[in-house]
Amino acid sequence: MRRFAAFGIGVARALLGLFVLAFVFAASGPAARSPANSGSFRLLYAGDWSGTSQIYAVDPATGRRGQLTFGRAPACVPANPCGYIDPIPSPDGRRLLFGDQAIQGPRRSSLFVARADGSDRRRLAGFGTAFGTWSRDSRRVAYGASDGIRVANGDGSGDRLVDRGAGSDLAWSPDSRSLAFVRSTAAAEKLVVIRGAVEHVVGGSLSAPLRLAWSPTSRWLAYSFPPYSSPPYSSSSPGELDVVRPDGSGRRLISTGDSYFAWSPDGRWLAYSSPTSNELDLVQPDGSGRRRLFDSLVGGLGWSADGRSLAFCCHDGLVVADVATGSLHPVPSAGESFFSWSPRGHLLAYAGTGGIRVYSGRTSRLVSSDTTFGVTWSPDGRSLAYRTSGESSPPGSDLRVATLSGRVRTLVAAGGAYGGVILGFTWTPKPVGVRYRKPARRTLATVSRDELTAPWPIESLASDGQRVAYVACGHVFVWTPSTRAVVQAEPVASMAPNCQEANYHASYSVYSLALASGRVAFGAVQGNQIHSWWLGGTVLGRRPSVFELGHGYATLGSPYNTGPVIGELAGAGDLLVFGSWIEQVLGGQFGPVVTTSENVERAGPGGCPCPTIASSPGPLASLDVDGGRIVAGGDNATWLLDSNGSWLLTLPVSPLAAQLSGSDLVVFVRGELRDYDAGSGALRHVWPLPDVASGRECATPNLDRCNSPTALVLEDAARGLVTYLLDGQVHLLRLADGADTTVAAGTRARFMGAGLVYADGASLQLIPFARLPLR
Repeated sequence: MRRFAAFGIGVARALLGLFVLAFVFAASGPAARSPANSGSFRLLYAGDWSGTSQIYAVDPATGRRGQLTFGRAPACVPANPCGYIDPIPSPDGRRLLFGDQAIQGPRRSSLFVARADGSDRRRLAGFGTAFGTWSRDSRRVAYGASDGIRVANGDGSGDRLVDRGAGSDLAWSPDSRSLAFVRSTAAAEKLVVIRGAVEHVVGGSLSAPLRLAWSPTSRWLAYSFPPYSSPPYSSSSPGELDVVRPDGSGRRLISTGDSYFAWSPDGRWLAYSSPTSNELDLVQPDGSGRRRLFDSLVGGLGWSADGRSLAFCCHDGLVVADVATGSLHPVPSAGESFFSWSPRGHLLAYAGTGGIRVYSGRTSRLVSSDTTFGVTWSPDGRSLAYRTSGESSPPGSDLRVATLSGRVRTLVAAGGAYGGVILGFTWTPKPVGVRYRKPARRTLATVSRDELTAPWPIESLASDGQRVAYVACGHVFVWTPSTRAVVQAEPVASMAPNCQEANYHASYSVYSLALASGRVAFGAVQGNQIHSWWLGGTVLGRRPSVFELGHGYATLGSPYNTGPVIGELAGAGDLLVFGSWIEQVLGGQFGPVVTTSENVERAGPGGCPCPTIASSPGPLASLDVDGGRIVAGGDNATWLLDSNGSWLLTLPVSPLAAQLSGSDLVVFVRGELRDYDAGSGALRHVWPLPDVASGRECATPNLDRCNSPTALVLEDAARGLVTYLLDGQVHLLRLADGADTTVAAGTRARFMGAGLVYADGASLQLIPFARLPLR
């Protein structure tokens, strides 16, 4: 397992090569599985639903959950995504290893050992880059620390240093008597085995990365390394695959070149394939009995538990070889994909056409239509656990289990309780007598009748009727003051902070927000050199559903030229619209980015495809929605449209911002506010405003276009009033006579059915209309 180093709500995916994936999954064969324990198994996973990542246990049969870790981890600092991660149960299920880590910012981490339920936790010595690993008898744990390689008893006692070198790739022998690891020095990598109190250097002058694996009998250690490619290594070394005994004797060169390899379950055969041989071969560890199985380079080798079959990936897809006869059987509907043998018998699970399939006896059947990057067999071989995957983010990943008969159950939903970003999962036996503690609740905000206090500063607001949507630290919520209810409105129920100041290594922000009756829509953008963005939202209710309006990406400093860019949401009632535009760079690579054409599109109840209701050869921003009408603005005019795009009114004014409320069409230009009759277009009033940098809230994923400072921002209009922000103060202006007053300090403001809502730091304040100063 690997530590994750970056967090995202829909966090950007890093895809490994298919051959590497197949090797990882196939390597978890018979020697790596945990023994069954009274037929009772649980899935452990880490999720950040509570705000920091915590480790939970879930019963695959009932869906009941327990919690193993609580509170903030030692690595956590304020407003920083962090927590407990990477649960590794002991083979007998009675103990648990796990780590903590700050996901962004300065890295501090520790390794812990605890009882199966998370109690009796003991912090081991300073945790380094290597990951902890259990001996097969569950009696000891080895790990890499800042001072070298350390070994402790299963309960954390007796922690001792066994090697002072920087180490990685720790591997216990199946008999639990030997520990192999790679010692890194400035000159080379050395393969070391500690057996008892004696240390043996069994391989030297290696290069990383290194593959190593014990034979199931513990009598041999196979290791492969790539060619040396940089000083101080010799570039003439081709890399090789070797086998050696634990004491360093009997070393034998099996093949030149960096090889994929896998031991048979009985340890009698080593299957391998290397670029130099360009074939798949079998050989015994003493070098005898060598024979060819396939005439091409392959990857992802994996033996069936009974040792009769060998699966591998090649250019034609997934193939299963009968080891005794050498006959080859292409796996139907597989392609080049991950695969995993069942811990007992000869069933092969793989990513196939239309979802997850299981192959047996030259036939395959579909057990789930979900897309995933990998599956893990239950220890009894009766079901498969996996995380769902999709093309865009943030829809997120659910943790699901599929039985061999095709029954699929969602155990943990990304958007549900105790979900969020699911950071990993593993099966474990549940020992008799173990009781997991009840999961802790979470608090989204503290609310009273007219006030809400969020965990973080509030960044954006949108309102409609009796609800207010707001963004705090990259998360989207909806507050209903009349019922004091607060719900999270994202597809992924992560509460780990995504504030800009917390993201040292990855940017994330919500760039557009709208509320239209029971639909909350927002746009999210994340990334550094490459920005990815997603526009969609959630239909609120007892069973919230996610809809998507579009997604895409762009390279930093370039326009979003991979397709239309979407954003500039506006909504009210049953009408939700957004902009879709094309960008172009003028005057060379570093010239200004301009919008060459833009459409206004209407979102359907379930997302897109969405009809285009208005178009322009230049900008045509969606500015506001009211009463089934849309205000849109471009470089030369302000337009009023109905929900089908019919033109109701055209004003020859290029707006910085505009708001619509009943018969008032409020258009903002620099230095003044204009009030037009929305029916006739007649100019009713013109009221002066400070002649300063002015505009509206940024609503595009191209964040480079949102950096210009804006001192005055038009926010909203309702009941003959306009609210705007000026130098950190919330203002009210009465359209009838131009009376202007300061309400309070604030960063965002909106009108809703009950009054004016404004944000001040992490607080939302509601002032009823009857108590507003200009009423």
